[in-house]
Amino acid sequence: MESVPPAIAVDGFAHPVAAQINGRTTTLTTDMSPAAATPVTLPLRQVDLSAATTGVKDNITLTAGAG
Repeated sequence: MESVPPAIAVDGFAHPVAAQINGRTTTLTTDMSPAAATPVTLPLRQVDLSAATTGVKDNITLTAGAG
């Protein structure tokens, strides 16, 4: 399996996403500060999360929130 650093692209800039793992729970936090942003170069890389989690023994539930 390949490792891809998670990021969110907004308005032409990629913002890093940090993951905090605690047992069976992971909290994803996006750094939206301008200092952390890098220009996005096309094409963007799309990751098929369903395919990436198919071989995982326990089910993984992905949720997202915006605030």
